[in-house]
Amino acid sequence: MNKEDFVFIFSRSGNTLEILNCIEYLKGTLFLFCSNQKSKLKKHVNKIYQIPCQDELDIKFNLIPTNSI
Repeated sequence: MNKEDFVFIFSRSGNTLEILNCIEYLKGTLFLFCSNQKSKLKKHVNKIYQIPCQDELDIKFNLIPTNSI
């Protein structure tokens, strides 16, 4: 990965721990797609796209992270 690459990050909360732990190592132009205006990741990326998403695919418990990649 180098500074000419594009990196697309998908996280419902914008606070996904696995991404936060490695964000400083990502190079290139970073795009964040998330549903949280108060995302911790937003200060580390070049462009933010807020996507309305309230529930995970697991409707009963809303625990399975199907909106984060």
